[in-house]
Amino acid sequence: MRKVADQDAYKAAAILLEQSKAVANTEREFAEVKKEIEQVMDDIESVRGVIGGHESFEG
Repeated sequence: MRKVADQDAYKAAAILLEQSKAVANTEREFAEVKKEIEQVMDDIESVRGVIGGHESFEG
């Protein structure tokens, strides 16, 4: 009986480990996407600054 319980505990631990890895990967991917979004926002602000410096572009 204890052997079965130990096996179930190991299976549960393995599942939790895999889920933890998936969460860590998701968090890492989120951080990468967030950096990319921040870079795009910085680029947009740079373009706005250039356009703002040239009144001929304003509507």
